Amino acid sequence: MTRNGNDFASPVSGPWCGGTPRWCAGRPPGSTNVTTTILKDALLIAATELGEITRHQVLDDDGKPTGEFEYTYDGKDGLVGYLRWAGINRPSSFLALLGRVLPTQLNIKAATSLKVTYKTVADANKALRERGITDVMVNEILKLEAPKKEK
Repeated sequence: MTRNGNDFASPVSGPWCGGTPRWCAGRPPGSTNVTTTILKDALLIAATELGEITRHQVLDDDGKPTGEFEYTYDGKDGLVGYLRWAGINRPSSFLALLGRVLPTQLNIKAATSLKVTYKTVADANKALRERGITDVMVNEILKLEAPKKEK
């Protein structure tokens, strides 16, 4: 069937289908992508089997270094060993990976309130001085105009 110059087989027909509607095909919203899950599992298994990778110089027949290196792996320390190796030998890739993982790990809420109430002005001034804020600084801050809210 051809509609709007596109060939498609739509499970739903009607005047609203200018192509396959988003709700007619694909996986449902919120469901996991099976391909991504399989790829992640395969990566974890491969990294775990590799472990920490060691670099050795290649020697010629006389036992002299050739300037070439070979890498060996034995699964030492599993995934942690491989990630340690990646952090040392491939820091830019490691940091990119870390940057993608951290936001999911640091999703915490503060249990304590940051609001502090002082009973007297003297108590507030004492707390400011303890933090290195002088009376002169406070007076300069009070002279500033409050920022105007944008509409």
